[in-house]
Amino acid sequence: MKNLFKIILFTFSIIASSQEIVFNEPQFPAPEKELLYFNQEDFVFDTNSYNGPISKIDRIYTEYNSSGQALGTNTEINQPTKKFISNKKISKQPILDVLGVSSVEKIKRRQFRLFVFDSLDYISYYYKLKNGVIVNKSDEFNVMTSYLYDDKGRLIKKIIDHDYDGENIEIATYNSKGQIIEFKSFDTRDGLSVYEKHYTYNNLNLLIELKEEEAYYSIPWFEIEEETKKPIVITEFDYKKYLADDRQVFEKKIEFKYDINHQLIEAKQSHNVYSKDGTAYYNPEDYYNFNYNISYGKNKLYIDASLPSKRFYEYTFDDYKNPINIKSYVVTNSGKWLHKETILNITYK
Repeated sequence: MKNLFKIILFTFSIIASSQEIVFNEPQFPAPEKELLYFNQEDFVFDTNSYNGPISKIDRIYTEYNSSGQALGTNTEINQPTKKFISNKKISKQPILDVLGVSSVEKIKRRQFRLFVFDSLDYISYYYKLKNGVIVNKSDEFNVMTSYLYDDKGRLIKKIIDHDYDGENIEIATYNSKGQIIEFKSFDTRDGLSVYEKHYTYNNLNLLIELKEEEAYYSIPWFEIEEETKKPIVITEFDYKKYLADDRQVFEKKIEFKYDINHQLIEAKQSHNVYSKDGTAYYNPEDYYNFNYNISYGKNKLYIDASLPSKRFYEYTFDDYKNPINIKSYVVTNSGKWLHKETILNITYK
């Protein structure tokens, strides 16, 4: 991790009336990560995602060969990283510090500097908080980040201004039920790179498809603005007609299926690549595809995976729904053998 010493400045206009203030970077919803949590590294390694009053986690990792012989074992001891700050000058509510604040210095009325220790470099970040959420972030390199929310407190726009080098704009659209249905990221630092995510839900509000699309567009910015006499508003611009002849659109799709109890039982990822004229070409070996077939037992999760190599995963959870054992098997024509195992000994307060 970078940043040995970060100075973070929060300006509080109105203290939120919620149960707690959270010092964390605003994020757009990603429901696919919630469904595929078992495929996320931070599911095991980030103790902030664990439930219950944890005081310590002993993590024992062992790798085996096909004969069942242990090739090596590694043990890690982790203290929970959740930390609450009690500072009545800032908030009457408890403050959940996800950023890792070490101390707080009052600058003036409702303005504070928070000190955060990290590693390697010195850098200063300045955050502005309004109504309990971060609305602005800047650093000493003239990079400015703005966060915009709707009247329900949902993040709808993020703008990263790189000074003279261009900007990144990210926007999200939600349906009437509050679910994200579209996410777009525009990078104007070199031409225009656009990354999109489109979400589809069924009538039970379950996510059934995620479609991602990424492409680079060659847009003659100055010529267009000179002709129209108006600056280009990139989020409202018809950029897709500027796909160059030698460029491709990269498409990824994940389909989700559920059982009668609304539990996820299958997730399948596929890719497609096509050019401006719609010609499709695709080599499966160039892209990461997967197919997960999922089943459940008492405090158990079983995953039959094609990655495209065959794997089988077995998760065991405790009563707090925290993982306490994870086994990874290699599947062959003659059966399966244990390849990796992670044991998590969790101590609760």
